[in-house]
Amino acid sequence: MDRWDRAGTQLALLADDDRETARQARPWLLSQGLELVQARGGMAALELLQRLPESFGLALVSLDLPDIPGVVLIETLRHFRPALPVMCLTAPGQEVDFDVAACLSKPINRIEFNSQVSRALGSAATPIAFAGFDGNAIARAKARYSISGSLIEAANELSRGFTGEAN
Repeated sequence: MDRWDRAGTQLALLADDDRETARQARPWLLSQGLELVQARGGMAALELLQRLPESFGLALVSLDLPDIPGVVLIETLRHFRPALPVMCLTAPGQEVDFDVAACLSKPINRIEFNSQVSRALGSAATPIAFAGFDGNAIARAKARYSISGSLIEAANELSRGFTGEAN
């Protein structure tokens, strides 16, 4: 069954502790058939994805999370939930050293947001990749995931190998 054929509404996960972003995004996502679920941190987001793996059709991830770097969450999703479209959100004025076309600056602009959501959900989506991980971090995360099946444990391994330099 196609993930869009269920009860007509798919969930969009927002990993961000900013209530204003959720308030802005909720009606825009509803207009595209997505219901917003907000996780105020990266670990809470991973727990939701672990518990309800087929329920989410989109993840919006703030790079500024209170518990783990947003890039660690995005990298975890890229490796362990590769079919899940991911968009990143940056703080106002935050500079990034990677493909900024894949990120939106907050406060979010409705036209740009709708365009990026459509792109993320369509075939034109390109996974966001970061180079700021040591050479063994991904291998350790994959080994940990193969043993435990836990996204949180995989993210912890990636976090230990994150150098803080996103490319």
